[in-house]
Amino acid sequence: MLVSDSTTTAGDSANRVLAAPLDLSHAGDNTAGVIVHANLEGESECATENRALALRLLQHQFPVQVAPLRGQQLQSYSPSLRTLGRNLKLLLNDRLELAESVLYQSGAPTSWNLDFYGRCRVARTAFGTDRIPDGWADRCNSLDELWLPSAFHAETFAASGVERSKIRVIPQAVDTEVFRPDRVSLPLRSLPAKSFRFLAIADGWLVSGIDKLVRGFIEEFSPDEDVALIIHCPPKRCGDSFIDFEAELIALVEANLDKNLEDVPTIALLVGSLPEEDRAGLLAASHAFVQPARAESTGRHCLEALACQLPVIATGWGPLSDFLNAQNSFTVISEGLVLAQPEEGELFAGHRWAEPSVDHLRHQMREVFENPTEAARRAERGRRDVIGRFEWNAVLPDWIRNFRRLLD
Repeated sequence: MLVSDSTTTAGDSANRVLAAPLDLSHAGDNTAGVIVHANLEGESECATENRALALRLLQHQFPVQVAPLRGQQLQSYSPSLRTLGRNLKLLLNDRLELAESVLYQSGAPTSWNLDFYGRCRVARTAFGTDRIPDGWADRCNSLDELWLPSAFHAETFAASGVERSKIRVIPQAVDTEVFRPDRVSLPLRSLPAKSFRFLAIADGWLVSGIDKLVRGFIEEFSPDEDVALIIHCPPKRCGDSFIDFEAELIALVEANLDKNLEDVPTIALLVGSLPEEDRAGLLAASHAFVQPARAESTGRHCLEALACQLPVIATGWGPLSDFLNAQNSFTVISEGLVLAQPEEGELFAGHRWAEPSVDHLRHQMREVFENPTEAARRAERGRRDVIGRFEWNAVLPDWIRNFRRLLD
């Protein structure tokens, strides 16, 4: 097991609000543009997208400014902000007029600051079950527009009470120069050497279907087969504490499956946050990506794996169904929607999520393991699909077009 440091995520920012109106009184030319008031630090999906969006708007000479959340001191030496380099100073330069600009926020609606107005207020969020948490609809309806990553989100948010007239779908994007098939592999010296490695990322134990994955892997593969399952476990809160993934794994194997750890195929936990570059290297060190999730917020890690031209095995439900199909991946069927388990957190109370089939998961993992030609063919198609629909060059014009529409 490899342990590394954790980082702050957008989900920790629910209590970050502006103590006073944005101070734009020194903007000399009263320029209109986009003011990004959202988390940029850490390796959460929101922070990663916010950094990439702000940087690309700046590179395209679109007027953009970052207004840090209260308590954040954005410094270029911060590990997650190094990709911005000298551009961070330009982004923090106080030059836009709030009253003439789009105020853009991103993350859980409970973290948005709704006390201030720009020319218009836009926000972005996502949730992966069949509905959104209590209280979110009212906050979404207080905006001028809500920009969601997929048609699945548009339907679930509207069904939960968000006004359809406020909803626009703007796809997420992946940096295909970072996530590409010829990346140098991340060194994994502390992990057992196996000729074939399945990789999963645990955004939560139940929500990511890690219990289903471990069960399927143990039942399908024997200890003497040359295969390993690597589970990357970023720090994840559940209530007032962090999930102990190692304890969860031991309990599942020994108590639920009645197995000894010594008698199951190799499973390795990689615990801690990884920046994009290292996550891309981890994908490069793997042979297939597997995510039998019950509920995926956006499916970003599956997109990253597709961009790396890895065979992807994942549940064919939710936002994943927006880009996974039988031509570019190995989708896992769901046995239907069931009530979300309360252990995952109060946000899921009363929600329904998918129940991926363990039998079909086993079949798809075996297929990828034993049929490398077909796996490679679908992986190649997956990368082409990402470049055509989800690469920043394909998606950024949509962002700019919509920002310009609001500023005109």
